Parts: sequence; structure tokens; C-alpha cells
Amino acid sequence: MKINIDGAYQPASIEGTMACICRDHHGKLTDGLSRHFPACSALQAEIQALTLTVHHLLQHDINHAQLLIELDCLTLVETMHDCILTPWEDCALFAEAPALLSCFPNLHLQHCKREVNVVADWAAKAHGSAALTHNWAISPPFYLLDHVYTDAIALGYTFPFT
Repeated sequence: MKINIDGAYQPASIEGTMACICRDHHGKLTDGLSRHFPACSALQAEIQALTLTVHHLLQHDINHAQLLIELDCLTLVETMHDCILTPWEDCALFAEAPALLSCFPNLHLQHCKREVNVVADWAAKAHGSAALTHNWAISPPFYLLDHVYTDAIALGYTFPFT
């Protein structure tokens, strides 16, 4: 399963939003999650997006599947891989993620370019502007599906996505 996540933050607010987009090995949308939460920076939005996504996966008992989580925040990926120190102002938010990630023996966390993370980025921002319906993961809007299909084709999947 491939999971793209993104956290969004508006500097004028004290709120962040996030989205995770779950796709199977054929590129088909299988699940999604979006949420609001308190945040004071883009990095706080990103770490909360990761933490909420991992909680979601645990609640759905998906912790033993082969999982690839992609996100476009290099600082977060490097922090989770112990390449850099946790920014001091965000230590409390970073404390939970390593313990949660250890529950997933087959999970790989990797950085991706922002252009590859378009679907999660769009969904996080759409959630923040109340442009997503509550059942968007079951009945995705056309714009979201268009991006999912574009990504799947770029990865070499063919229609129909079965």
C-alpha cells in the first residue's frame, strides 16, 4: 500500500489540516483521512499529519502490511530517520511518532517531491477550506480522482484499475 500524506498550515491561523491518501498496489484509491488540528508552523502540521495517519492505520489493523508512506517534508523524514535532531520547539509533537512507527515492521517512510504529492496536498488544503465532503474517501470528487489516475499512469499502471 502506498500512502501519501501532507500537512497544511496557514500562517495567519493557529490551525493545521492534513490528508492521507491510501492506494493499493494497482494505484487505486482505497482509503483516505483528513483532519483539522491546532498548529503553529508548517512542520507542526506535517508531524501531526504523520502521527494521525499512523493512528488511522493502527485503528484499521494495517500495521503488518507492506506500507510506503511518502511525504514532501524532508525535515520530518530526516528527523524520523535520526539524520537530524528534532527542532526543540517541536520535541513534544515528535515524541510520539517513533513509538508509533515501531509498530509497523514493514513500513518505509520516504521523502518525495512536492509535485509527486499533489493529491495529498490538494486534499489537505481542500479540507482546510471546507471543500471536501465528509465521505470524500468513499466518493472522491472528480478533481481528486483525476490526480489519482494521473499518478497511477505516471507509475505505469493501466486502466481499468482493478
